[in-house]
Parts: sequence; structure tokens; C-alpha cells
Amino acid sequence: MEQWRGQGLAIRDYFNGDTGARIIIHSSDGDTEEVEVSIFFREFPYIPLIEKAALDMCYGDVIDVGAGTGCHSLELQNRGLNVAAIDVLPDVVEVMKARGVRDARLGDFRELKDERFDTVLMLMNGIGIVGDLEGLKVFLSRAGDLIKPGGQIVFDSIDLRCEKPDDTENGLSQSRGVSQDGRESGRYFGEIEYRIEYKGVIYPPFQWLFMDAQTLEDYASSSGWKFEHVMKFENGRYLGRLYR
Repeated sequence: MEQWRGQGLAIRDYFNGDTGARIIIHSSDGDTEEVEVSIFFREFPYIPLIEKAALDMCYGDVIDVGAGTGCHSLELQNRGLNVAAIDVLPDVVEVMKARGVRDARLGDFRELKDERFDTVLMLMNGIGIVGDLEGLKVFLSRAGDLIKPGGQIVFDSIDLRCEKPDDTENGLSQSRGVSQDGRESGRYFGEIEYRIEYKGVIYPPFQWLFMDAQTLEDYASSSGWKFEHVMKFENGRYLGRLYR
């Protein structure tokens, strides 16, 4: 995953003592934002309310998708849950192991086979990894293979039409202008392209998806999922749950 390598290197460097490490996020509309890597090392008392609520919803065997430094996995471990923390970046997985995550895995969660979980956790807009609405459709058609009977997907996302310019809790710049019907150049307004820069190196682009709740519910329903709108904020950020 070369497009994410800069973030992995920055997390490794921060863990090894470079507490001033920062990455720069470039978006497809020309915006740039500097992000302090310390945001990925937040301890439980300092994580946002929406993430605390998501952790309270977890039960059974959990897979923490895009687990990063393992801050959510470590809290769930402390609560006695069985947690598999998965990420595509080798540097990040090594940091998770060093921090005490017992089951830290290198890989893409979409390639897991013959293993099911009670809770699929996708925080810090982790469900956005699907890239675009077509990717969301594919994800929803296959996600049932990851979940045990009675299981759930717990995630957060943002309706960018509601967002305020200084909302940056997830480490990705989200400030966007959108047309009145919510689309730019024929694309869904939440389909954004980013590039990560670290220490002067700009890595290849990647797609990320931010979804308004109604669009998410429509796509979920058409794929046989039920959507629960658990929590929402004025800035457009919301906590959701998918189940069958």
C-alpha cells in the first residue's frame, strides 16, 4: 500500500521519539492540511465522545479495521474483549505489537477468509476505505462473510455538506465546497482523492468516501442491511451501525 506508506513511516518515527512528526494531506480540490501524528496515539480519556460511544457498542469477537496505532484495540482488550487489530502498513503493525496489542495483523480485512466476528469496528471514518459509492456497494455485498449471526458493523462518517472548516478529528482534511445538489463534476460529493506527504515525499493518490446518512441507509437497504443512526453532530459527523 504505497499510498499510505508516508503515514506508516510518520507513526513509526513518532513512536521512536520524534514527537513533532507531522504529515501533510493534499486533497483533490487543492486543499492541504498539516496533521500532527500525535492524534493517532490518543489515550482513551482523550478520544472523542463518538469513538467512546462506538467502543461501548462493541461485543464478542471484534476486528478493528485500519487499527493504526491500536488505541481502540488496546481499550477493548482492557475491557476483556477478544480483538484482532488489522492494518495494511507493516510499520504500523509493528508499533501496535510494541504497544501491547495481542493480535496485531498485517493485511487487508477484505481478504480475510474462514473467520467471522461479532463486531467489525471501523473508526476515524474507517469505512471510507471503500473509496467511492461503487466500492461501498461491493463492500456491503461481501461484508456478511465477515460477520457472525447477530453481528454488526460499527462505524463513523461525515456528511461533508454540514461540516465546519476546522473539523479535522480523523487526520484527513475534510473541508469541501459542494454544489447545491451535493455533487461536483457529476461525482458524489463525498468521493475525495487524497495524497499523503511526509518529509518532502508525496505518495500516490488514494480515494476516500464520506457518506451522508441517507445515502448510506439507501445503499445498505438495497444490500439487505439495516442501518441504525446511533449518534449525530451538527458538524455532520455521525455514528452508525449496520446489522441484519
